[in-house]
Amino acid sequence: LKNAAAVVPSFDDLGEIATMVLCFLLLPLLATTTTSGLQVSFFQAQQTPAVRPKEEQHRMPPYPMAAEELFELCASARFGFVTDPRASELVDELVAAKAKVDLEALGGGLWLSKYTRGPEPKWKRPLFKGNRVGQEYDPKARTVRNYGEIAGPAVAFFAEGTYAPRQKQADHADVDVDVRRGGISLFGGAVEIPIGAIKGPGLLRIHYLDDRIRIFESPTSSPGDWEDKGLVVVQVRESAFAQYGDTTETTGPSS
Repeated sequence: LKNAAAVVPSFDDLGEIATMVLCFLLLPLLATTTTSGLQVSFFQAQQTPAVRPKEEQHRMPPYPMAAEELFELCASARFGFVTDPRASELVDELVAAKAKVDLEALGGGLWLSKYTRGPEPKWKRPLFKGNRVGQEYDPKARTVRNYGEIAGPAVAFFAEGTYAPRQKQADHADVDVDVRRGGISLFGGAVEIPIGAIKGPGLLRIHYLDDRIRIFESPTSSPGDWEDKGLVVVQVRESAFAQYGDTTETTGPSS
């Protein structure tokens, strides 16, 4: 009992306890804010999930497990193309899933070609290791730009045109592509050159598309046999590689 006084709070302790209780009771009232005439408490705001704008909702994860694994394979191929045979299995799995294709997700800057299956395309012959090759689609303008580096970004080839979606199918989307002009990008400038070998119409089939990875197929051979019938290509949005440090993000050549 001689230490009983030690467990009896002093007046100073009682004052601190009373202050803490008062703050706890008043905090919800002090934390309320008025927005457009509505009272929204801090605690209510914390419990309200964030809602993305409608134009971004089609790009929300989670991704299918096969898409996650395929993206990881592409990310691991720092320079060049994926050679792991597992990629073919993952492509088949995603194609068989028959996921809805939202053509608005075609945008997002430069997408790099990281895996091919079937007839080897002529553009898959880089002069130097590490050269990038890919495409940019603009869903609003309905334009497409093909981009391939010859000696890094300092010297690159580009071909531009337009595209027009056909009526969507349940398991894919077909797009008519018409390449009209092209040229060489030299140290930031652009020089237009004749592209008769690849100029003209073509058909693109999109089997899978999210905001990081997409699977294309060529149902027909393109002009000049630039791509042969049956070619399958996996492209990854370049900016999605940022966390891996695999590429230096650019927007391709300027026209």
